Amino acid sequence: MDEKRRVWKPRKWNDPEELVHLINDYLERTPFEEITVTWLCLEIWASKQLLIDYESREWFSEIIGEAKMIIENSYELSLRKNWRTWDIFALKNFWWKDKSEVDSNVKGELNIATLLWQIQDKN
Repeated sequence: MDEKRRVWKPRKWNDPEELVHLINDYLERTPFEEITVTWLCLEIWASKQLLIDYESREWFSEIIGEAKMIIENSYELSLRKNWRTWDIFALKNFWWKDKSEVDSNVKGELNIATLLWQIQDKN
């Protein structure tokens, strides 16, 4: 009987403090207006997918979430100062939206008598 083998991959970081140190080192060495998620991944030797995977782990989610928030803040401040298209694009990758969404589903009944009364009242 063939059993599927589970491929075991060693963890990139076993200790959250190790990741904290790597992220802090990156943030300290890189000018605030130049920090990006991609550059962070390159600095800590991780793919963006690995960062996403670790973000779902209990001890790492807050660390990675805070790093991403710092990066998001750099784009937000740049947008306020420079109003550049690429800042808007980058913020959309952090789930920002630059449009209004209107729900046009109307629930309820139209009361014709009330509507006619309001029209007559205005005349």
